[in-house]
Amino acid sequence: MEEFEQEHQFAIDSADGKDLIAEYLRTGADDVLEHFFWVRAEWCGGYPLVHDRFVTYGAFGDLLDALEPEHRYRLLPKMLQLAEAVPDTHFHCALFLLAELIPDDRIGKRPANFSDVFLRLRLRAGKLGFLPNLRCTWDGLAQKQRYLVSPRDPLRIYTPRQLGLTSEWKTFFWIPLQDWTRSGMKDCRASTQDLREKIQHLGCLPGDRRLIYVTRIEKTWYWVWRLPGKTGTAHLARIVFLRQPAKGDLGLGHWDLYQQFHERDTPEAISTRLLEIEFRPHHLDFCERNSDG
Repeated sequence: MEEFEQEHQFAIDSADGKDLIAEYLRTGADDVLEHFFWVRAEWCGGYPLVHDRFVTYGAFGDLLDALEPEHRYRLLPKMLQLAEAVPDTHFHCALFLLAELIPDDRIGKRPANFSDVFLRLRLRAGKLGFLPNLRCTWDGLAQKQRYLVSPRDPLRIYTPRQLGLTSEWKTFFWIPLQDWTRSGMKDCRASTQDLREKIQHLGCLPGDRRLIYVTRIEKTWYWVWRLPGKTGTAHLARIVFLRQPAKGDLGLGHWDLYQQFHERDTPEAISTRLLEIEFRPHHLDFCERNSDG
């Protein structure tokens, strides 16, 4: 394994934020650590595990390796504050790093207000429980927080299983999401010409695209089209979507459906995919607004 690591560079070896780790070790400044978190969370796309060839590791492993256990413990109050402050798109990364900072080989004093923040984070984790592996991350945090003790802690009577997540997110989002397809493009603020050109660039001949779903996630609208796949191949279709937030830029993205995989263009599958897109950092193709937007 050591020879393999010497011959092959892993993705984390050149990950964004390496210079900030060095700066933090030199200065110990909280703002540098926070800057590192934002940079690294963007680098990993809001998902804190890196699947790199035949191994999987945490996106913050190099930072954690550079810190002594006592130093990690001292960062817990800062990380609690950050986990509450980050937007939903970076919440999974914040939970993961918080859990990783808790020592699991010793008993430590529970930081002030830890349990209060923990319960507030649980509500948010319940809402976002549909994100891949977020429930596992939360369950890991619920397990590790037992190593932080206080004689008057209100959570000491609960087991990690009781503090874990089930399917609370379904009380926040009904699956499938509400279907507004009959309204067509009525509320769309994208430039018609720019949208047409960008969809054609994705491999759609004029007249081939079909609007199959219009829905809304909180204040953000989505329009979803189905483009035909490549004839004679396992490529079934290309799903193209336009994201229109209440404020900010419109963005165009897509994913592909293949015969070998179970995902299809059902309302349930599209809804789940759009939820993951909405609550993770998105890097979409900018789409112009029309003159009325």
